[in-house]
Amino acid sequence: MGSQIAVFIDFENIALWAEQEFLDFELTLLVQYLQERGVVSIIRAYGDWSRFSRYREDLMNNAVDLIQVFSVRAGKNRADIRMALDALETAFYRPQIDTIVIVSGDSDFGPLMAKLREYGRYTLGIGPREVTHPLLVRACDEFIYLETALGEVADEVLPLVEPAPPGDSEAARQLLLKALRVHTQRGELPVLAAKLKQTMLMLDSSFNETAFGYAQFKGWLEQHTDILALFMKDFQLYVAPRDFTPPLDWENKTWEAGSLSVGGPLP
Repeated sequence: MGSQIAVFIDFENIALWAEQEFLDFELTLLVQYLQERGVVSIIRAYGDWSRFSRYREDLMNNAVDLIQVFSVRAGKNRADIRMALDALETAFYRPQIDTIVIVSGDSDFGPLMAKLREYGRYTLGIGPREVTHPLLVRACDEFIYLETALGEVADEVLPLVEPAPPGDSEAARQLLLKALRVHTQRGELPVLAAKLKQTMLMLDSSFNETAFGYAQFKGWLEQHTDILALFMKDFQLYVAPRDFTPPLDWENKTWEAGSLSVGGPLP
């Protein structure tokens, strides 16, 4: 069995965002996206269901546990504390759960994510680009904008509604170079592509190659071979700076680079 995931949805936060953007939020797409990452063992949504009754059928069809949180007054979201308690309880008493997902854009969940990381849980945040506070993004091991997550599953339902803001592509290249410098200083070249991405996420948890139109990290890397070299060994992708010179013991038939001769980097 792969990664086991617990999902806690601040539904009021997400539903109000969708209504402001004139979108019809479909939870099924989000569940499908999460199922691609592991086994969804727990999924709970928090809200005042007297206000969001039209979503209940979709939620129940996806076996979501609906937690009723009554609103004291209009505009006051009371789900925060209940979600935090349930997430911490999961971390304390369910060691088989290794990934905890918070679906919200509320910065109040930042301290919760930091605490969950202290208890060894991998924290994934998902929230709308326009309303997610940067403090929440930085508190997570990984953060994915909701538009991106839904767009990966069904672009025709909710495409990446906004192109990456000007400068984001260059910022991502600088993040890539910074991560490569980290592994250079550690003497870990060439580095597995998967490990390199983990380092990039540690430096900036909001990085996601799908925001630039690539379904896989490998595809995004292949667009930056002017600053890096790519190698394959034992069916795994490795990355190094462009000017990296491979040791002599690399020059054997286990090393391949695309359709080039054995031992060379991609052009």
